[in-house]
Amino acid sequence: MSAKAKDDVKKLFNKHSGHDKKLGKKEFKGVLQKVGQPMSNEQVTALFGKVDTNNDGNVDLNELIDYLFKDHVPVHGGYHRRGMWDHHFRDD
Repeated sequence: MSAKAKDDVKKLFNKHSGHDKKLGKKEFKGVLQKVGQPMSNEQVTALFGKVDTNNDGNVDLNELIDYLFKDHVPVHGGYHRRGMWDHHFRDD
């Protein structure tokens, strides 16, 4: 991931995270909506569980970055290559 892409993710994360710099499910859903991935509450809960790798009930910045830019991400019942996220954080 480029430095600009990482900075864009940080800005988005900081806009939606609370004072503790973590995303709860509500904030996580806001991030998904911001990048054009609206999901049902059930889909958000399932995805949140995959992104929250340390199972603390929150998503921190590193967990979000690791998940958004890994090779495949689940979306709308299928899997898409990471490029689906890259267009939100490209170096244009």
